[in-house]
Amino acid sequence: MRRSLVFLLFAGFACRDAMPPPSPAPHSVTADMTAATAAPEGPYEIVDLGSLGGETFATAINNRGQITGTSVAGGGSHAFLWERGVMQDLGTLGGSLVKATGLNEAGQVVGVSTTAGGDTRAFLWMGGAMQDLGAARVLGNYAFDGGCATPFDPFLVGPTVTHRAEPAINSHGDVAWTAPVAGTSATHAFLWSGGVAQDLGTLGGASSSAWTINDAGQVAGLSEVAGEASPHVVLWDRGTAHDLGAVPPPRFPGDVFDGSPLVVGMNALGQVIVTARRNSSRAVLWDGSQMVSLGAPPGARTSDVVAINDAGQIAGTGISEESYDGVHHPFLWANGAFQLLPEVSTPYARDAVSAMNASGVVAGFRVAPLVGDYANGCHPLVWDGGLRWELGTLGVGQSALGAAINARGDVAGWSWTRRFFGTHAALWRRIIAVAVDVKPGDPDNVINRHSNGTTPVALLSSATFDATTADRSTVTFAGAPALDQGGGPEDVNGDGLPDVVFHFATEALTLPEGTTEACLRGLTTDGASFKGCDSVR
Repeated sequence: MRRSLVFLLFAGFACRDAMPPPSPAPHSVTADMTAATAAPEGPYEIVDLGSLGGETFATAINNRGQITGTSVAGGGSHAFLWERGVMQDLGTLGGSLVKATGLNEAGQVVGVSTTAGGDTRAFLWMGGAMQDLGAARVLGNYAFDGGCATPFDPFLVGPTVTHRAEPAINSHGDVAWTAPVAGTSATHAFLWSGGVAQDLGTLGGASSSAWTINDAGQVAGLSEVAGEASPHVVLWDRGTAHDLGAVPPPRFPGDVFDGSPLVVGMNALGQVIVTARRNSSRAVLWDGSQMVSLGAPPGARTSDVVAINDAGQIAGTGISEESYDGVHHPFLWANGAFQLLPEVSTPYARDAVSAMNASGVVAGFRVAPLVGDYANGCHPLVWDGGLRWELGTLGVGQSALGAAINARGDVAGWSWTRRFFGTHAALWRRIIAVAVDVKPGDPDNVINRHSNGTTPVALLSSATFDATTADRSTVTFAGAPALDQGGGPEDVNGDGLPDVVFHFATEALTLPEGTTEACLRGLTTDGASFKGCDSVR
């Protein structure tokens, strides 16, 4: 009954009630859950999310483990929603090009789609239907991706570390996006809330754009100002525009100022982060009262930020020179100070940050030249508590990128499945370490491999894990699936917490002679992966 935990290092402007238009009937494709072969470092496993017949890449993941992205095939593209091994085609608004750009906890998806007439529209997918929100335009042309080769993207909103104005959604289903002004080259920021689309207007200039939205319904973006060459950062709150001002000029003499800022993110407090320049970027923060230039981390001349969380932590990458070939310094910033993240960075192999979650766990990528090719290859990374893990790729693919990370540290993105290309959406799923007890009450854990009976294994609850949330259909022990018997909560070890005993056909266990340890694995009902091992004889 001796137990051992699996090794884990944690420590268009209109007010209307729109009806969903007809769209192609969605269909589902079951992904290959065993295709992942590259072993990642740390507490992670790789899952191939499959495809809808072509190449796929993921752009967002929520805390339920649902993932959205885009599948590209035959010169067209469709958005998908993946959940627990099934990739669902979300259809289109009548055209051939669709891109998913955001996802909330309710599984609602936003993005852009063409119509049969070739127009680009913002959409909200919910309840099995894709709803047309109005005309849309995607703005921004800066991607901090290290030159990683990425899948074809019809809207130039790639699965890399992009800074773009694209449809965004909050937990209440409110959507912010940018729409063209009919008959002009101008654009206006729009907000969809409660079934009504609202033109948010400008700060007096011709154009504005929406970049992000928080759960309070605040929208952050940019607006032209009459008589000024550079746009101002703007925060719309309950329909009122608040001018946050122009981005401060560079801090270093000799820098060439680019007055076209890009809004990168906003947290629940309304703090906004901005990349001040498209080249030789400088991070800027609206802290609620003023615009503050963050400068650059130690050893770097420039900084590029990608995310801010509700704790006020900011994640990004500093570069030692005014070109991408400089040495990289991934960082977290909080309370006025930079914290450098562990790195493996040289002029030809560089670490960079791509996303961050609510607790400051950071996703990123390592850029390195591919052997025998001029293109760069990327490998996804995670930093947590001073540790750095390389997450690997699918199959023999030489490049992969994690684009989004959820609260438990699961990372979604894409990976080549062949040496060059063959891109599939991928999930790097964090494994929770759990305690198990093989043959409860038997101190020796002896398993008669020739028996035609069953072997009981207890999954034990702890202060941080509820064994009753295990999904029986996913539970295996030594490669055998759990039988449909037992499984009710009971306190196996007397600690007052509800445990679950699963039963497995003994003859189905994969236990070669000499095996001294066997492991139970599975998923919880919300898609979290767990694993626990115990000694066997």
